[in-house]
Amino acid sequence: MLQISKVDELRNIQCFTQNPSPLEKNVVVVHTSLLRCHEEYDVAKCHMLAKQFEHEPYLWAPIIVDRDHGIILDGHHRCAAVGFVFSDAYIPTLVLGDYQNNSSIKVLAWDTGKPFCRKQVTSAGMTGNLLRKKTTRHIFGVQIEDWHREKKMKFPILKSP
Repeated sequence: MLQISKVDELRNIQCFTQNPSPLEKNVVVVHTSLLRCHEEYDVAKCHMLAKQFEHEPYLWAPIIVDRDHGIILDGHHRCAAVGFVFSDAYIPTLVLGDYQNNSSIKVLAWDTGKPFCRKQVTSAGMTGNLLRKKTTRHIFGVQIEDWHREKKMKFPILKSP
C-alpha cells in the first residue's frame, strides 16, 4: 500500500473553491519519490511542462495513482516535469483504491481503444519494465475529466521545506 507521508489536504492551503466536491476533498499531496511510472514519457513534452511549472507551480489536475502500489495511472508527463524543476517536491495526487477491481476505472489501449490488462500496468510499475509511452489510457469519472478540460482549478506543487 502507498505509504503517504507528510500528507496535507489541499483544501487547507486554500486552492479550492468555497464548496469543494467530495472527490476534491480526497486530493492529497504526496512526495514524488513515492510514485511509480508504468509507461515511458516524452522528454520534450516534460521539458515544455517544466518551463510552465517554473513560472507557475500549479497543476490543473491532480496526478492519479493506485493506492496499493503508488503507480501513476494518469499524469506521467506532469510528474516527470515536476521532477525536472523541483528535485524534492510534493504534488497534488488523487489516490484511488482497489485498482485491479475498480469498475469505475476503464483501462484501454491508446492505439486500438480495446480493453487493456490492469495486471500488465501493475507489473510494469512494480518491475520498472515500463510500457511504451501512450500504451494505456485510463478513463475515470466525469469530474476528473472535467479538471483536465476546464482548467478552472489550480493544485499547487509544494517544495519540500
